[in-house]
Amino acid sequence: NDLLRDSPTAPHLLKLHDLKTDPETIVRVADLLFVVHADFDTLDLDRLDRSLERDEPVEAGNMRFESKKVDAEDLRVADRRIVEKKPNEAKFHESFAHVTGRLLDRIAFETTDRINVTRSSESIIVASRTLSEIKEKAKYPNLWRKIFKTAGGRPTALGPPLKYAGGASVLKISKYAPLEKILVIEAHFVFAEPHDWFDGAPTLRSKIGLVVQDQIRRLRREVAERKSKE
Repeated sequence: NDLLRDSPTAPHLLKLHDLKTDPETIVRVADLLFVVHADFDTLDLDRLDRSLERDEPVEAGNMRFESKKVDAEDLRVADRRIVEKKPNEAKFHESFAHVTGRLLDRIAFETTDRINVTRSSESIIVASRTLSEIKEKAKYPNLWRKIFKTAGGRPTALGPPLKYAGGASVLKISKYAPLEKILVIEAHFVFAEPHDWFDGAPTLRSKIGLVVQDQIRRLRREVAERKSKE
């Protein structure tokens, strides 16, 4: 099966569709499946958590994303702090991240997400969602702005901040039972796209495949590099 090739360029499966909500918002949905040649027992929940603190942004398809870990103490809803879950289970991690992004040099956004990571003997699940209950004027809000440009295409200013609903995702990393040291990665994510971003056109949707392919190949190269040093 070509999907099981041990190569950065091995194929993946990606399906995209939209959900109809109100006239002002389009909900984009993506379902993804691919494999990585790695040993499940070497995966580290702490490493997954620390990945939120990477300094370098992700850039692909004329888009840029950056994420940084934030402390639950800095997150408030109304006059209450966000409650951090502390279950009595060693194989559960919770963290919070503030994500900023630039989309096609036309839209800037930021969201604050809650991320839960759980591990069993057979799989790891990473679930995240935008904290919609955070106040609009909070230190780490959920908002978007238009990027205004000159006639030559250079960004000049940002429009007023507008509330943004954000999105949610689930990623599952599982052992591939028939063969050792192969992981099946299944991801499902959804995000809100206000009509005013691209006048309802599938401009952003058409770029999702480029970003997904870039990130899968980058992950596979990083895994191969780590294995070569072991």
